This record gives sequence, structure tokens and C-alpha cells, in this order.
Amino acid sequence: MPIASLFRRAVFCALAFASSHAAADPWVTLHVLGDPPRTMKREADAGSLVRRGPWALFQERMVIIDGGKVRPYADTVDFAINCLTGARDVTRYRRGEVEPGEDQVVVRTLDEVERHQPPSTRLSLLHPKPDLDAAQVAFACACPAAAKAPPPSDALIQRAYDSLFEPARRTTEYRLRYLQAESPAAAKRLVQRLKNGEPFGKLADAESINRQFPGGDLGFHAEHEWPVADGRVFRSLQPGTYTQVPLKNGELYQLEAVRVQPAPPLAQVREQVTEFVKRADACGWSWQR
Repeated sequence: MPIASLFRRAVFCALAFASSHAAADPWVTLHVLGDPPRTMKREADAGSLVRRGPWALFQERMVIIDGGKVRPYADTVDFAINCLTGARDVTRYRRGEVEPGEDQVVVRTLDEVERHQPPSTRLSLLHPKPDLDAAQVAFACACPAAAKAPPPSDALIQRAYDSLFEPARRTTEYRLRYLQAESPAAAKRLVQRLKNGEPFGKLADAESINRQFPGGDLGFHAEHEWPVADGRVFRSLQPGTYTQVPLKNGELYQLEAVRVQPAPPLAQVREQVTEFVKRADACGWSWQR
């Protein structure tokens, strides 16, 4: 049997499996090219879908539909959607990718996917964004059985909010001081001066090659505004302490303070939490802690 026929058959099987499990066509048209038209589509691999708590983890790939032929266009990518909070990402929970400006591989955990995503980009289970995002949510978070399921109890809704939604949607912000040395060797010398008791702010004013901020004071910034590796470093600091080892480009940071912006209250997101619990219970998603 020709390879193209085998591939078309595999695609048909994947679509049949997806329709029986997701109640949504996982194919999404991205572009129509040329005349006669060739269609670039993005496909969710139904066979790869697994669940980890509220997370749906799966793989996607892009293909070109050219007449009756289906041709691969790109490798598969790992994808994740949190069916409770709406967080989603092309994740690094399996394989590492280099963050911009970093010379090391950083692998995101699912917790860090949540931490490093601005709330404004998160998808709603009830009101996903159009096109590709909506199709991904429908594919990953669908549960047809939930339509006939009874409403969950108030206690169960509260438990889902307290154990999963609230911790994920609160935002940690750091107030930091910053200085950048002219070289890694100079950064090490500055670390020694800090150990000898020189104030971080005065060193930043006198020695940093970037003096845009008086005393190196950057103010408060949410964790998602920083690269993953930097966020891990900041979480390891206590207020008043500084990075003992320079980060990339000879950068040093001192943590001044930490504050937490709370998650939306349950009253504001009750419909979303209720819908998740209905789907999870009706389709057997394991989520309770």
C-alpha cells in the first residue's frame, strides 16, 4: 500500500478516535495556499492525549493537504491545557528548549507553565478564543457526558477552587535590585564586595554598566515577566539576600520584597470551576487531592 494511503488511513483513524472522545474535530485550518488550493492544517493527535490532574497533555503536528494527499509539514510538539484554570502552553514539560538569552537548557514543569503565563493570555473553558485556541480546548477538555451530569455539590466546588484554582491563579511579584557587571570576572568581584558589606544599591549606582534605575531598583514585577530560570532563582532568595552566582551576562539581583496578588474569588469564577468539576466527575478525570 502506498505511503500516502497509509498516512491518510492513519489520519482518518486519528480523527475517528478524536470524534468519539472529544466531540470536536481536532483539525484546524491555518492557511489556504495557492491555486489549486493547498491547505495547511494543525492536527491534535487523539492517541497522545493523557491527563495529569486538571492538565490535558497531548501532541500536535502541522500537515499540508494537497488535493488528495496529506503530507507532514512539521514535527510534533508537546502541548498542555489546564482544563480548570485555562492556562495553556507549548510546553517544555518533556523536552528542553533554550530560553532567549540563556546558554542552558531549561525544562518547564507544569507548575512553571502556570507561573510563567500572564493571566490575560489564559483561555476560558467556557469561552475560549476563536479558531485554533477554541479547537484545542474543545479537543482537550470536552466531556459529552457532562451535559447530563447533575451539578456538583458546593463542598466539591469549594475543594476544587481551594486545591487547584486558587493556588494556580495567584500571582507572585518580586521587587528586585539589579546590576550588570562588565564581565563574569567583574561580577564575581562585585559579589565579594557585597559579602564584605557594601550596599547593593550603592554598588549598582557606581559599578553597573546599566544605570537606568537608581540604586538598581526595578520595582515589583510578576514572575511570568521573567525567564523560567530567573524565576527559579528568585524563588530561592529571601528578602535582603542576593544572587551569590552571577546570572547570564554578569547580572546580579537582590530581592527586596515579595507580594502576592490573590486569585479571583470563587464567586467570580464559580461557573468555570463548576463546569470543570462536572466534566471531571462525569468523565473520570482524577483531580482531587
